[in-house]
Amino acid sequence: MVRPRPRHPDSGRQRCTAAVPALLARFYREDWDNQARLLVALGQIGDPAGLPPVARAATGPAGTLRTVALAALGGFTAAQVAPVLATRRSNNR
Repeated sequence: MVRPRPRHPDSGRQRCTAAVPALLARFYREDWDNQARLLVALGQIGDPAGLPPVARAATGPAGTLRTVALAALGGFTAAQVAPVLATRRSNNR
């Protein structure tokens, strides 16, 4: 019987982090529906390199894309997200 090799707990995250450049390359070529899916993926990965399009969408015009982006911010650290939320708050005044 072949036993599965034990995996390092971060191995899945490392593979996902490697996908961020490809996700970013596709983002601006997609329609809003696929952009929403990419925002979800970037939020699930939580790599800081994926934050810029999420932040832009989160501070953009009201709509589904902004709602998805605001939810995707939950995948990033508080220190990464704080400036985005501060910008959004100052724009709403």
